[in-house]
Amino acid sequence: MNWFTFTLISVITLSVANLLQRILIKEEESDPIAYSIVFQIVCGVLVTIFAINTGFILPPIKNLVPYFILEDVLYAGSIVFFFKGLKTTEVSQVAILSATSAFWTIVGGILFLGESFSLIKAIGSLFIFGAVIFVAGKNFKVT
Repeated sequence: MNWFTFTLISVITLSVANLLQRILIKEEESDPIAYSIVFQIVCGVLVTIFAINTGFILPPIKNLVPYFILEDVLYAGSIVFFFKGLKTTEVSQVAILSATSAFWTIVGGILFLGESFSLIKAIGSLFIFGAVIFVAGKNFKVT
């Protein structure tokens, strides 16, 4: 499979997962932190099963440990806040704000990783960011 197919599968499965997460967390007594912990454990188990079945071999990561720790802290924080967002607002509003993550990833890739950025990528990014702003419109409220 090529990158586009993988990306399309990721978008579809993430969309379904977001809907399921909203269903799980909408109850008044549900705890976003508990759900984020369970989510991380389930993801870890699934990735481990996949890695074992595909013959994954861990690369030498001795010099990269600080980056993995920082990544884990940031990712765990993002999941906790994502679940808190799902608990306090509609999934459509969370999805709109989450869509801007592509924009911030592009900016970070250019600034910190020296990745290339062409005119066509800039136009596509503007369309995505413009669509997020358009869909959010006047009805979007931060509560």
